[in-house]
Amino acid sequence: MKQCLGISGADYSIKGFEDKIRIERKSQSDFYGSIGKGRERFEKTIKFLSTLEFAGLVIECTEEELLCPETTYSNISANSIYGTIVSFQVKHRVHVYCGSRDQCRQRLIHWGIQFYKMKRNL
Repeated sequence: MKQCLGISGADYSIKGFEDKIRIERKSQSDFYGSIGKGRERFEKTIKFLSTLEFAGLVIECTEEELLCPETTYSNISANSIYGTIVSFQVKHRVHVYCGSRDQCRQRLIHWGIQFYKMKRNL
C-alpha cells in the first residue's frame, strides 16, 4: 500500500494529489492521546484536513473497543470520545473509520481508489 499511496508520517495521500486528499491513521492508544493531552495539536491537524477535498481518519480498533477506554485513559469518557468523532465528521467533514489493521488498510485503499477514479472521471 505504501508503494501506491504517498506517505508522510502517519498521513496517507495519493502521489500528485497530496493537496487534495489526506488520511490520518491512529492506533487506539494514539487516538486517546491525541484527543487527551495532545488535543490542541491534533485539532490543528483536523482543521487542516477539513480544508482538503477528502479527509479521512482510520482508527485501528473496533468502535466498541474505542468507546471503552482502558484504565490508563480513565479521564476520557465514552461520551467525550463519541462527541469528538461526531464533531470530526460533521463540523470538519473528516470521514472516520474504525476497524482492525487489515480493515483499515482496505479502507485506506478503497478511499484512495474511489477518490482517484472520481478525479480522473473513470
